Amino acid sequence: MIDRVIEWIWVNRKHLTLLTSLIIILGVFQLKNFTIYFDSERILEDLTNDTTFINSSAGLNDELVFMAVVKSNTPLTYDNALLYQEKLDSLQRTQDVKRLFHLFNEKYIPSTSLIPVPKNKLSLSSEANFQKTLDPTSRFASDDLTDFLIVVETDSISLNRTNQLMSEMEQLFRSADNEIIFAGKAPSETYFQTHVTYEFILLACLSSILCLGMLYLFTSNWTVVATCLVCVVLTILSSLSLSISLFGGVELFMIISPAIFFIVTISDIMHFISKQPSDALTKKEQFKMQMKRVGVPVLLTSLTTTFSFFSFYFIDIQPLKNFGLITGLGVLIALWISMLCYALLIDRNVRIIHPNLIASNFLNRVTLLLSNYKQRIIWIVLLLVCISVSVAPSLKIDNYLLDELNESSEFYQSSHFIDQQFGGLKPLLIGIDSDAQEVKADALQAIQEKMQIDFHNATTNDKKIFDLVFKTKSRNGSFLTRMQDIGSFQSKQIYNSLDDNLDKTEVQFGGIGYLFDTTSDDLTRQLLFGLLVAILTVGSILFLSFGFQLKHFLLGILTNVLPLFITIGIVLATGSFYLCLSNAFIFTVAFGLIIDDSIHIISAFEWNKRTYNGQINIREIQNSTGKTVIKTTLIVLCCLLPLLLSEFKSVSQLAVLTILSSIIAIILDVGLLPHLLSTNK
Repeated sequence: MIDRVIEWIWVNRKHLTLLTSLIIILGVFQLKNFTIYFDSERILEDLTNDTTFINSSAGLNDELVFMAVVKSNTPLTYDNALLYQEKLDSLQRTQDVKRLFHLFNEKYIPSTSLIPVPKNKLSLSSEANFQKTLDPTSRFASDDLTDFLIVVETDSISLNRTNQLMSEMEQLFRSADNEIIFAGKAPSETYFQTHVTYEFILLACLSSILCLGMLYLFTSNWTVVATCLVCVVLTILSSLSLSISLFGGVELFMIISPAIFFIVTISDIMHFISKQPSDALTKKEQFKMQMKRVGVPVLLTSLTTTFSFFSFYFIDIQPLKNFGLITGLGVLIALWISMLCYALLIDRNVRIIHPNLIASNFLNRVTLLLSNYKQRIIWIVLLLVCISVSVAPSLKIDNYLLDELNESSEFYQSSHFIDQQFGGLKPLLIGIDSDAQEVKADALQAIQEKMQIDFHNATTNDKKIFDLVFKTKSRNGSFLTRMQDIGSFQSKQIYNSLDDNLDKTEVQFGGIGYLFDTTSDDLTRQLLFGLLVAILTVGSILFLSFGFQLKHFLLGILTNVLPLFITIGIVLATGSFYLCLSNAFIFTVAFGLIIDDSIHIISAFEWNKRTYNGQINIREIQNSTGKTVIKTTLIVLCCLLPLLLSEFKSVSQLAVLTILSSIIAIILDVGLLPHLLSTNK
């Protein structure tokens, strides 16, 4: 069966190449509808469709709200206040603005007033009144009164119209002495949309330059290098057009896909062109022999990588499902294109490679080092395992709204500044249900003390306000608030503490912030469950593919789970690391990439055993297949290095975690796995 398929591919190689090219060209026309989806927003939208939480008709709609802070070099003066008020009045008259909340319309109810009529806290009637009523403790102003907050509720959910509104605000408030920064849903989407597209192109270009440069060192053949580049480009175009056709756009997670496709494509071709058959054979015989010797394990590695990505389909997160499906299919597309290109290389007699002398000497030294120091490798691995075990209890699951951004990111710094200086970014809705009015007031005060928040529809500093708020026929009081982005772990501790202490009052929490805190950890656990599914699936494929040998299953899994475990130990021991939605999926991706080397070593072991009638030549396995997987690992490192520059934490952490895992995995695969396979053979 396999012989017939291989022969059919060889006979029809040109027609298949033409047909594949035509399909890809037709798919490219889909790219005119290129759209990037933003994962965190879509995850929350999916959750809100299935989750009941408190709503308040009088409260702000978080979908339509964003925050702006005007930062000045000098404290607020009376003249500047008049100018700001004029600009805010102008902004309020803008078509897309529904409501504005800021320092100049912050309300209070005078304690001496017989009729509860709200008044502005800050008076601009005269400079004396301004100085008298200026409150440095206001949530709408910084302590030094140089910066002030504007909360904007728009009338439209259109991102383009909101962007126009933010541009108008920049023109109004930006000057030589002032700058304006934004935070919230719309600014976040705008920032991501601009920077994701830029990074997608930049990182793909940098990865291609490094990878192709490294590939030339190993081949000294520009035709092979150009062929790899064509394969990668065609794979990327195919995956993008497929994603747009199926889902109408591209997931943010797919910013890492070009690097993944570079890795799998170059790995496939590197294995195809390694240890070429004799020139005495016909081209057809050369192709068939290489497909039998190397093509089968390459197919197997592609299947295991594909199923690793398909494991995301067991996770109740639609963006990750889409990413897993498209990237998994992309791996198979890369295999198909690589195989056709290899057939054309043989047909054109350009399959011969001549490694650069420096690269060749380096590979020989690394291979010799891994071959001769088996005992030292064992002790080093045991030491790293012990360190990982000792720090493992400190590993926790925690999620922050700003997790997706690195701290060096401009938007992270702006959002973090607003979060720390102006009461927080996380929207929270609090509902209190009780017959006893005094209990409601006490409950509200307890919530404020524990959560360090202020309320939009009540001032908590005046007991009289509580009386006025709660003297209603309704038993329910709802308060739209914002709290600091302190992480889901600490936030849930606060929620649980309040539930325990406020036993006389029914307190309900809701809103996007509460939903994020209570569901993000469970979603993170689902991602880790996806890793378990990938491990078991790949292990089962190994078990079925190599004659139902339990040893291959156990060793194949062990030499790839250990690198992940040690990597976690290293990042825990050297810095503050926690599992979250932005990095939990990375371990499944890393596992799907590093398992390939183990499969090639196991395949070479089985081939060696069949060729030499059961006599195993470990040194030959290490010098042939071992060198090839070292090459592919070095190429993996080159692909991932540019990702360290990313502003997005999921991308930069993918680079860090996968680089560490790959280095540890190659040491185990080349240095130890052949010896472990040969025991009790």
